[in-house]
Amino acid sequence: MNDRNRWRSAEAHRIVSEYHATGNTFDGIYRNLLPRLRENRRSDPETTQTEGFLRTVRRVTNNRFSLSAVPLPHLILDAEVLISYARLDNQTVGTALVDAVADTSCNIIVSSLSYLRAASRIYGTRAYGRLLRLMDRRPEGDEFPFIDVYELERDTATVLAALDIEDRPDIAHTALLALSYRCVVATLEPSAYHRLGYLRTVDLS
Repeated sequence: MNDRNRWRSAEAHRIVSEYHATGNTFDGIYRNLLPRLRENRRSDPETTQTEGFLRTVRRVTNNRFSLSAVPLPHLILDAEVLISYARLDNQTVGTALVDAVADTSCNIIVSSLSYLRAASRIYGTRAYGRLLRLMDRRPEGDEFPFIDVYELERDTATVLAALDIEDRPDIAHTALLALSYRCVVATLEPSAYHRLGYLRTVDLS
């Protein structure tokens, strides 16, 4: 096991320990959810899961929006999941995160807008410190962060503005990232993504 994999394994164990401390239900949730989480993360999305949002995005970009060539085993965490993790108030959030951390083929993605929303909601609390540790932890000598925060680029902001949607900008940015990489959104509010036409979600509530 190389240093990075050893570090990710240690991170997974640390997160498990935190959730064990919050109650006795974590073991059962962990065992029951893991197979479904892995299957959702690694499988090719069905057309019906993405076509609604893709059609809308391609309309506003004059068909210039492109998808990754293959679905990637990424997991995208949105703002509500980050808040729940930081507060340790939902054991299923821990399950998703533990499995993604332990899977060395998986990258964990967060929209910069989601991170800012989460941070502003819990700033000044102990949960905020936990969120900072999650976002900043790095293996020794590794230049890449534990979680990839995707900045809001100018072209992406133009697309979001053109979509003219009623949902929060962080939700739209998360959905756009998920669409681009053909991957799963881990969320506590799947209906927000379904309203946009992006159905490839894992409901952690």
